[in-house]
Amino acid sequence: MEYNPILIKKKKETGIVSLFVLNSLNKSPKSGYDLISELREFTKGAWVPSKGTMYPVLKKMEQDSLIIVKTVEKRSRKIFAITSYGKKYLKKIKGLRNESMLHIVQFRKIFAEIFKENCRFYMDELLEINDLANEIGSEQKEKVCYILKRGITDMRKLKQSQKHVRK
Repeated sequence: MEYNPILIKKKKETGIVSLFVLNSLNKSPKSGYDLISELREFTKGAWVPSKGTMYPVLKKMEQDSLIIVKTVEKRSRKIFAITSYGKKYLKKIKGLRNESMLHIVQFRKIFAEIFKENCRFYMDELLEINDLANEIGSEQKEKVCYILKRGITDMRKLKQSQKHVRK
């Protein structure tokens, strides 16, 4: 099989979209347009799947019994809902999170080596913060969030002070 970067990107997108759809529909039923809008809002417009990505994903998920068309509204607008099988599948995927995080930790140095010219000098620190936050128990979640928010506030102040120096 010949290397096709567009196909590889498309497969990654559809996998991410599928998981996002399941997670979102687990909260409430939505249309394809609603899901696209939710992703736009969630990523602040940085990544928005096209209709050509979203609707085939929804169709495949329906064929796989992960979601169903709950209702069809005006102008054939379909409202999708997660099935009980979809809920079980999502739970299983979420359960694999710890294993996935271990893989990410194992491969991040390889990734950094391959793309080192694109990695910022603080990448190791960001990844370590992520690792530590995930290792700290849920009983400490509020403290972790406080520390991270304090860091973000300090970074914003640093950014603002830079703006004033440039003027």
